[in-house]
Amino acid sequence: MDKNTVLCKTECVLTTKLPQGAVLLNTENKYFYTLNESACRIWEAINGKDSLASIAKRLAAHYRADSVSLLPALQRQIRHFLKEGLAKIKTARSCK
Repeated sequence: MDKNTVLCKTECVLTTKLPQGAVLLNTENKYFYTLNESACRIWEAINGKDSLASIAKRLAAHYRADSVSLLPALQRQIRHFLKEGLAKIKTARSCK
């Protein structure tokens, strides 16, 4: 997964936004996931169009940080989303 990777959310995830984060429900495995504010911002940025570099730039602007230094933390969170089946890497056949 590099900075040009584009992700989309899987169809089996329901999201409930909370004042300081969100709760996700994976309807396939029946697991709930709680997201803090920064993880929620990453989750909301996954749209099937924007690359990780683009998401990192938006997060950097919000947090007044350097996008290059944010990229490793972003990639860690994305790997967690991928591992848990909450998101997937966009390909020609995925992410309708």
